[in-house]
This record gives sequence, C-alpha cells and structure tokens, in this order.
Amino acid sequence: MNPDDALNILADRFGILPNFHDLSGHPQPTSRETKLALLRANGLVLDNDAMVFEALEQHQAAENARQFPAEII
Repeated sequence: MNPDDALNILADRFGILPNFHDLSGHPQPTSRETKLALLRANGLVLDNDAMVFEALEQHQAAENARQFPAEII
C-alpha cells in the first residue's frame, strides 16, 4: 500500500469525501493537503507518511477492539 492509499482509507474512515462539487457544479478531487488538514482537525498528528500508516494501524486496532459497532453506541 502506498502513502496515498493509506491516507485515502484513513480519510474515508473519518468521513472525509474523496471529491466534492465546486460552485459551478463540477466535481473536484479533495486534495491531499485538505485531507491531512481535516484529519489533523480530528486530532490526528500526521507530519509524514509514516505517521499516516501508524494512524491507520491504530484506528484499525481500535475498531477491532470494539465489541459493538460505533453506530449502535
């Protein structure tokens, strides 16, 4: 998995959309910088690609440790 794939998976898990429609109605991809900024706003420390992989692993481990889905709680 490359760093962009890891970032996209992490962003998806935090509800960050991969694209949006601009004021003209044209679809635009969400930039890497925007994804990183939004993830940082969610409390993640992502200063480099290694930290993105680490955050993804930690998030996956936390999800695996849950006894019930987050939607129920």
